[in-house]
Amino acid sequence: MNLFYGASCTGTAYETDPESWPARVTTNPQKVKWFYVREERAVMDDRLLVMEATGWGDRFTKKIEVSVPVYNAEFGLHSLIYFNFFFSRGGRIWKQVIPLSSHAQWYTQTHYAAFDSVWFCCILWMLKTELLEVRSKFVHKGWQTLLTDYFNFWNIVDWCTIVGGLVVGTLAMLTYNGTATVAAAAIELTGMSSNEDPDSFNSQIDTYMEALEYLVHYVIILKLVLSFYPLILILRLFKAFAAQPRLAFVTNTIVVTGNDLVHFLLVFTSIFMTFAISGLMLFGRKLPNFTTLMRSANTVFHVMLGEFDWQSIREVSQVEGALWLICTLTVMNLLMLNMVLAIVMDGYTVVKNMTGNAETLPEEIVQIAKNWWAVKWGHSVPLTVIHAALETLAQGVSSRKETLKLKAAGVEDGAEILVGRDTKAVIGMRVEPTDEEVAHYLGPGVIDEVGLNNLVCRVIHDRSDPPGMKSEYEIGYDLNYELKLCEGEVPQELGEAHEYFQTLQLITPE
Repeated sequence: MNLFYGASCTGTAYETDPESWPARVTTNPQKVKWFYVREERAVMDDRLLVMEATGWGDRFTKKIEVSVPVYNAEFGLHSLIYFNFFFSRGGRIWKQVIPLSSHAQWYTQTHYAAFDSVWFCCILWMLKTELLEVRSKFVHKGWQTLLTDYFNFWNIVDWCTIVGGLVVGTLAMLTYNGTATVAAAAIELTGMSSNEDPDSFNSQIDTYMEALEYLVHYVIILKLVLSFYPLILILRLFKAFAAQPRLAFVTNTIVVTGNDLVHFLLVFTSIFMTFAISGLMLFGRKLPNFTTLMRSANTVFHVMLGEFDWQSIREVSQVEGALWLICTLTVMNLLMLNMVLAIVMDGYTVVKNMTGNAETLPEEIVQIAKNWWAVKWGHSVPLTVIHAALETLAQGVSSRKETLKLKAAGVEDGAEILVGRDTKAVIGMRVEPTDEEVAHYLGPGVIDEVGLNNLVCRVIHDRSDPPGMKSEYEIGYDLNYELKLCEGEVPQELGEAHEYFQTLQLITPE
C-alpha cells in the first residue's frame, strides 16, 4: 500500500454507520477549534479557509464533531447538540445529529421531591430488613448457612432491587450536582463581557461546555439505568404475586417449565445464530442491517416475528434471498416459536391442575375483611399473634433438642425431662407424674399405650389400685405435659411428625 499509493494505511474507521453509543462519545479529541456567536461571519469564513489550507481535516481524520450548546428557557432545558460526520476509508461520510438535554431544574414541583424521597426511604428500609435477616442467620446458624438458607432466588431479587436503587440514587445526585454546576457556570458567564476581557470570557465558555458535556452524559447513563430498573421491579411483582395462588400462575408456570425452557434455549440459540451467520454471509456486503453479526442477529429476530423488507433482499439476490427467507420463517417462526408456546401451555396446564379450586383474589379480600372484623370484636386471634406463637414454639422445640442432647450426655443431671416436650413417649418407658401429690399417691409407672400423634398416653403405676389400672395423661395435648422421666431412664429424640403436630395445637387468646 505504501509503495503503490505513496501513503501508509490509516487503519479501520467507520466502515458502517456507527451505533448510537459510540457516536455520542468522542475520546481524545484533536485539533479543537472554537467559533463564537459574537464573531462576524467573515471572520468565521476566513478561519475555515485557513483550516482547509493547512490540512485541518486530512486522510487520518475519522470523525468531525460540531457541538452547539443551547439553553431553552421556555422548557427549562440545557441542551448540547452534536453534528457528527464519520469518515470511512472508502470515502463515504456518515452524518448524525444527536441532541442531548438535561433539565435546568429537576424538581419543579414539591411533590416530585416527596415521591423520590418516599421511594429512596423504601430502598433503605429494604436494605435494613435484608441486613437484619443476614445478621440473624449469621448469629443463630453461622455464616456457612447463608449460602444454603438465605441466598435463594427471591433474596437475590431483593438485593438486585436494593443495589439498582442505590445506583439510581447515586446517579441522580451526580446529575443534580452537575445541573447546579452548569447553572453556576452559565450565571457567571452572563456577568462577563466578551469585549472587555475576551480571554476570561472564552475560558468561562470552555468551563461551561465541559460541565455541560459531563451533565448530558450523566443523564444518558441515568436514563439507561432507569430503563432496566423496572425489569427488576417486575421480578419483585412476581414475588408479591406468589402469595396468591391465582396470581402466581405465571410465576409457577415459569418454575415448572424452567428446565424445559433452558434446554430448548440452547437449541434455539444454536439455530438462531446459524441463520444470523447465514444472513451475514449472503447480504452483509449489500444491506446495512446485515453488515455485522449483531445487526444480522437483530434482523433475524425481526424476521422471526414476521417483520422483514423483502424488496431490499430481492434486490441483492432473489433466489438465494427467497430460500433464506423461507427457511428462516419456517424454522424460527412456525417451528421454534410454536414449540415455546407448547412448552409454556403444557406447564400452565400442570399449574392449573395443581392449583385446583384455590381462592380467587376477591374471595381472599372478603376473607381478610371478615378476619379483621372478628379480631376487632375479639372473636379471633390476630395472625401476628399466631405467627409469633408458632415462632416461639419452633424456637422452643429447637432449644429442647439441644437440651435433650445435653441431658442424654449427662451434662444436666437432675433436670426434669418432660415426656412429649423433651423426649418421645415410648411403650415400656419408666415415668412419673409431674404433679407431686399424684406422684406421691400413685408412684412411678410404665407407659403402656401411646395415643395418636403422641399427644396422650396411658400409664400403669406401681401402686395402682386396683393393680394394672391405667391412668391417662396429656403429653402435648393443648401443650400440657403431665409426665416426666424417672431417674436413669434414657430420653428418646422427638420425631419431625411429633413436632409438626405440636405446632397444630390450638392457640387461644390470653
